[in-house]
Amino acid sequence: MTGNRSKATASATQTKIRCRRFHALADPIISGTQIEPRFFEIEFRRELFDQSSVCQLCKNEIHSFDDSTVDHIIPYSRGGKTTRKNGQLAHRGCNARKNANVAAGVFND
Repeated sequence: MTGNRSKATASATQTKIRCRRFHALADPIISGTQIEPRFFEIEFRRELFDQSSVCQLCKNEIHSFDDSTVDHIIPYSRGGKTTRKNGQLAHRGCNARKNANVAAGVFND
């Protein structure tokens, strides 16, 4: 069997080599990945509420800070980012109804 050595794909040495190669390719990608936040900071909500306590969905006044939330203008579920530019103040209930409509496919882009 000279010169006809077969490469065993299940050998421990080959598995270690494949693993090292995989990590060499994947680690830079994984280490650079940042998970985008899903929710807005409470300070941003306070800032919006202090500027104007009007719900941007129903246009009525929000009487209590605790009844407010920051809504994604372009829904997070549709690729909207959690950025100040994509946030607006809303009643919790209005935002929940909007989310239900988005899930049902009623949201118009």
